[in-house]
Amino acid sequence: MAMTAAHHGGGLENRAYDIILWIWTVASCLDEFYKYAMNPKSFQASGWNQFDYLTFAIVQLGLTVRFVNLERSVETECFAVILVWVRILKFLQLDYNLGVLVIILMRMTKDIVVWGVVNAIVLIAFTVAFVSIADPFIVESSGGDPMTAPLWAMLGDFDVQEYHDWNPSIGKTMLWLYVIFSNVVLVNLLIAMMGHTFETMIEEADLEWKFGRLQSIIECNDRFSAVPPPFNLPITLYAFLTFMYRKATAGTGETSKKALDEDQIAEIKVANQKLDKVAKRLLYSLKRAEEDATNMEEVGGDVKTIIAKQETMEIHLHKRMDKVEGMMSKTEDVLTSVAEMVKGLQTARTAR
Repeated sequence: MAMTAAHHGGGLENRAYDIILWIWTVASCLDEFYKYAMNPKSFQASGWNQFDYLTFAIVQLGLTVRFVNLERSVETECFAVILVWVRILKFLQLDYNLGVLVIILMRMTKDIVVWGVVNAIVLIAFTVAFVSIADPFIVESSGGDPMTAPLWAMLGDFDVQEYHDWNPSIGKTMLWLYVIFSNVVLVNLLIAMMGHTFETMIEEADLEWKFGRLQSIIECNDRFSAVPPPFNLPITLYAFLTFMYRKATAGTGETSKKALDEDQIAEIKVANQKLDKVAKRLLYSLKRAEEDATNMEEVGGDVKTIIAKQETMEIHLHKRMDKVEGMMSKTEDVLTSVAEMVKGLQTARTAR
């Protein structure tokens, strides 16, 4: 209510602002359709295109709700405001340092979706368990809700005594098991998945950024209108009506022939896009092959250095062995001389 305290009435508040917002939204939707109408066969909705579709859908939903309830409309539009600000990340991709981080962030959202499926299963399982063991009379008096309590417990907001009051026998035990699964196992699993994605993407960062920049340039050159919405409304509206007219008159005379030519051109562009993807993968493979070859050369150089050191050590060892053998030979000669001297002394003593 605080958000809408300055608003008056239950429906439209300011018709001029509402009309401007409707025109801008319709123009933006037609601008997205214009990108498709330029060449339907070769159009491929990227992640950012789908993001825009979601944003415009929420904006239109909020505008429609304004006819009925202004407060609910404002609450709906707050989600659209978040999406609009997040859309700025698309433009930050033009910078290399920020663009790499944005690409990694987009890949991590896929990890979050996969992790969310596993987390949802655990969350639903424990929610059903908490609802089944909770005493309904105590729940009603305590003001808690077993249906939503596990959701907040996953974020660290829980009261151990409240779970104990719901079921003194196993309430704390169930909470302990849930916290171990959600706050320890699943959270660390998500961190590990994101860490793996970051390490994988940082190796391909340069190639991914260049390829994304190339796609943006091609899209701007081939599909964007000359002026932004809502100023391009006449252009996009004409493209929309023309497209619908061609669809309605498809299969008749020159129109059919022209459509066939356009289909062939579109197929060629689709094939070119596929070739671009293959070329991207080939360049990446060549890059990895060059890195592997460089690493092998470095390893080979290290092996040669080790072999050379071993040979040098063997030469020094042989020299030392020769010295030791020479010293041993001299020692034997000295010992032989000493033995002869001792023998001579013994003979002299015997003669006396």
